[in-house]
Parts: sequence; C-alpha cells; structure tokens
Amino acid sequence: MTRLFGTFLALAALARPAWAQDPTSPSSTICKFCKGIFVSDTSSSPGFEAKARRTTIVNSARALVFIGTDHHVRFAQWTGSAWGIEVVDGTAQAAGLAMDFDDSGQPIVSYHDGAGGVVFARHNAAGWDVQTIFPGLGVTGPTSLAHIPGTTGIACVSSSSNMLFYLQQAGGGPWTMEPVASVLPGAGDPSLVLALGARAIAYRDGSPGMLSIATSGDSPPWLAQVVDGLPGTGDWASLIGHAGDYGIAYHDHPDHQLRYAHQIPGGWAIDIVDGLGARVVGRACAAVELGNSASGPVAIAYRDLGFADLDYASGAGPSWGHTWLDQQGDVGSTLACGIDVSGTADTVSIVYSTSTGDLKYYGRAAAVASVASSAVQGPMHATWRNDATHAGGTVSFVMPTTGSARVTILDAQGRRVAEPLARELTAGPAEVAWDARDVSGQRVAAGVYFALVHVPGASAGVRGIVLH
Repeated sequence: MTRLFGTFLALAALARPAWAQDPTSPSSTICKFCKGIFVSDTSSSPGFEAKARRTTIVNSARALVFIGTDHHVRFAQWTGSAWGIEVVDGTAQAAGLAMDFDDSGQPIVSYHDGAGGVVFARHNAAGWDVQTIFPGLGVTGPTSLAHIPGTTGIACVSSSSNMLFYLQQAGGGPWTMEPVASVLPGAGDPSLVLALGARAIAYRDGSPGMLSIATSGDSPPWLAQVVDGLPGTGDWASLIGHAGDYGIAYHDHPDHQLRYAHQIPGGWAIDIVDGLGARVVGRACAAVELGNSASGPVAIAYRDLGFADLDYASGAGPSWGHTWLDQQGDVGSTLACGIDVSGTADTVSIVYSTSTGDLKYYGRAAAVASVASSAVQGPMHATWRNDATHAGGTVSFVMPTTGSARVTILDAQGRRVAEPLARELTAGPAEVAWDARDVSGQRVAAGVYFALVHVPGASAGVRGIVLH
C-alpha cells in the first residue's frame, strides 16, 4: 500500500524511536566531493558488499572501490594514517561496481562500461589489469562479484535480453557465461554468494519488482524461485549464508521497509526489521553474517530516509536491535558493507555517501567473533497463509514454552487493527485464524497488514494480504 512521500517526513518527525547512538567509532571521510549525485548510484557501489566468506585478509576492512564524479573507477585503502586513492580505470564510463579479493589477497573488481559490457579488473604489482570480458552484453545496472579459492563469479542482468547471467572464471582460465533465468523488464540488483558445490543469486525480478533467488550446484541447471512476491519488493537485495541457510536483506519500496528473508524448512520467513508505522527506510541496505549462519546473528546497515541518517540493525531473527551510526542528516543513497575477521572481534566495515558527494567509512566492532552453528539458538518464525475458510488468513508459529501468547494485527500505517489471540498456550506448534474484522467487528479493507506475534522470550513479525 503506497503512502504519499510528503506524509513520510511529517510522520517520521513524530516517530523517532528511542534507539541507542553508537559513539565508539565515529565515521571518517575517505574523500570529499568525490561522488556526484547522479554518478554510481547502483546498489553495490561503492563496491564492498556482503560476502559468502568471512574475509581474513589484512586491511580488507578498509579497502573499497568507488566511481568518482568523472565516472572513472577508483580504489581506496587505509594506509594507517590516511586514505590512499588510485585510479583503476581512467577510460571507461563505469557503473555497477562490486569488489572482492582473489586467492593472493589482491582486490578484484567488476563493473560495466557505457556500452553495457562487463569489465573485470585485478590488482597486480604494476597497478591494475583491466579486461572487458563480455562486450556489449547490455548490462546497465549493478554487478555482483564473489570469489572462493580457484573460482571467481559475477552476476549481472542484461536489460537488452531481460536475462540474469552468471559469469565465471575457474583456475585462471577463460571466462564462461551461463544464462540463469529469464527476468521481467526492470529486473536488477543481483547479489551473488559462492561456496564449494553451491551458487546462489538473489535479485529483484521486474518493475516494480519482487524478490527472487536462483540457486545451482557447481554447474547448471539453475532453479529460480520467488521469495517475496508482493509488488515493489527486492530492491538492494543483499544475500548472505550458504546452501539451505540463505538470508536476504532488501527494501520494500511501497511500504518503505527494511526486510530480511531467511530460509526455514519448506520456505522463507520474512522479518520486518524497520519501517512499521511512521518509520521510513531508504533503499540502501547491506547485510553481513556475524556468526556462521544466516539464521543466526546478522547485521544490516541501512539508510533512514526520514532523517537521512545511517542506521544499523543486528539480531538473530525477528528480534532486532537498532543503533544510529551517523546522525548528521546528510547520508546519501549509496551504501555497502563487509566484515573482516581479525583478532578477538570482527569489524563490520560500512562505506556510504553523503548528499554533498563525500564518501565516508564507519568501522563497527561486531558483537560476536565466531559462533558455532550448534550454539546459535534458532529464532522464532511466523507465517501467514491465505485460505478460503478465513477471510483474513491464518498465522502460524511455534510456542517455545508454555505461557502467554499474543497476536496483534496492524495496518500498513502501523495502527492496531485487531488482536485475534491473547491467551495462554502450551509449548509446540500453534496457529490463529483471523476473520478480517477489526476490534469493533467491522470488515477491514483489502490491502497489506502485519501480524506481530509475542511469546515468552521471543517475537516475530509477518506480512499478509487481505484480498476481499
């Protein structure tokens, strides 16, 4: 349900939650006025996005690529006292950056040129080796780059053929290209994760969009499935995890929400991380794993559109903690992050732009360094299914222990509509049917609604649609 933009800021000014501000690591400026407002505004710029692997390369936490006001690719790295910046490609009119590191720890970069060709650059002793690997492919949006030992992969969408492609180089050999899935016009925002024996790409399929994922083994075929099929979802898809345990942070444009989808047996659970009620979340978001599981501790950096701030959410399922990182009110629409494993604690590295074109870095110590999957307590999930018997659908969840349970229905503006459940339940699977009537007994209008489930020690949020 779309809300008027003019209403967003007025409501948001009244709805700033009592979150904590993080004073431990103030942001540093990488370069001033180095990015134009209309330059490099793609989802994976300035280039350091979530990775399938937890980076253990020295100084990787402070290495990134970005596109300057001249549309040329640059590489920036912290030298210990300042940011050193060098030109990667001074000829191509570039966009759609992504970055990773090869087997020797050298940065590698993917992007597209002004003619829609995919370009791959690798750092070497002499500078940068730049190669247009697939000229004229018709790529106009972001690329996504991932590397595992011996294999480099790039995901991209061709707007001319409406096809999602996977490009791969194995063992330093020639680049190959696999068609992954036919996509609708306007598709984009691919996010690639590689692992031995498994490949996955999350993406927005079409315009206004829906969140989808394509998976395969080491070779085709690829299997594509819809994760969130409501129109307007899937912007800035940021994929983490591994086969059977993928998680995706993404933006829901009609409701201006930050959402996180994670795999559960038989499907996907979707958390509303931020954006209920008057809260207004911008399109920029990126996720990283804090532990070893996409269903365990996860961190998401994102843009607060209502206040133009940099926000940070962390949690292990439906219970998310929120922190403000930069409250200057000028955070722009470019953001990327990664995680570096070093010493006793991980560092979440966040790079973002300002409305004036400055590029900034924020390093935040992660709450956990490494969590064995067996030690992570599974989060509570809720699902909402529509059926012919109940006009409002049925909300299902699992009680972790015997105790009080409450299910509250909210409308798209975050207003309380109904409370179909408020009583003691025994431990185990539970479900509650809603008749699509409000607290006064009146039928609600068709549209998007949210069910908030509260049980002892846990909570969950799930979105559903009333169709009548």
